[in-house]
Amino acid sequence: MSKKSKYEVGELLVMGPNPEHLGVVVEIEEDFYKTNHGPMNRITIHCETTINKTFYLPEVAVGQAFDGEPGWIKVNDP
Repeated sequence: MSKKSKYEVGELLVMGPNPEHLGVVVEIEEDFYKTNHGPMNRITIHCETTINKTFYLPEVAVGQAFDGEPGWIKVNDP
């Protein structure tokens, strides 16, 4: 049985060093990565205000820079 994702489709994320870029989670692929620490989810983020409009990254990479990719941070609910 796969782990529940920390994120949901439709959640907003803001890009790390450039906070004017907002992205939305459009897909969560459970257990996409197989690691020594167990399966890991991959999330797909779509951002209309960047040149590379779609970003694919491991769920654990949200909140920190990851292999040169922009750092995405979850937007807090009011």
